[in-house]
Amino acid sequence: MDAGVNKLSINEGQKADVSRLITHYLLLIT
Repeated sequence: MDAGVNKLSINEGQKADVSRLITHYLLLIT
């Protein structure tokens, strides 16, 4: 169970990083 929870939390972190990068690039473009 712990491994699954860790994978989920890592996935959430990656999603947050990706969305942050996307918003950063969008701000640069505009």
